[in-house]
Amino acid sequence: MATRRPRKTDIPQEHAGGLRKHLEACLSFWRLEKLAPEIEIRLSTRMTRTIGSANPVKNRISLAVWLFDQPQAIIDEVLCHEAAHLAVHHLHGPGLRPHGREWQALMRLAGLTPRVRIPLPNPPPVARPRRRRRRSRLHQVAAALVRW
Repeated sequence: MATRRPRKTDIPQEHAGGLRKHLEACLSFWRLEKLAPEIEIRLSTRMTRTIGSANPVKNRISLAVWLFDQPQAIIDEVLCHEAAHLAVHHLHGPGLRPHGREWQALMRLAGLTPRVRIPLPNPPPVARPRRRRRRSRLHQVAAALVRW
């Protein structure tokens, strides 16, 4: 059986075990160790302006591929930041502010400063500005006719 070629979205080998261990450590601060096996960690090549995101419904943490160009401390903080979002959802349910008091308390329990923006020593390459599509004149006329 042939081995699969690594993809851009594969977690780098040198980080794979460390990410899972750090996730488990963060969850242990909050006494949620049982949640660790349910959480999926993914990499995304589409994240150009965001370092990470958490989806509590799918129990998924997505990290930007370029995050692995940063120091290990930044990677660990981002992972814990996103894990705290999942923990808040698990402990308190949906509907709370993303960076509210509950999230801030969990970050402090993990020994981190609760912050929304994390300054990066190695910022990613600047993405090309998005071109806005101009609506064609025909669509504007059609929209005006519908309003009559």
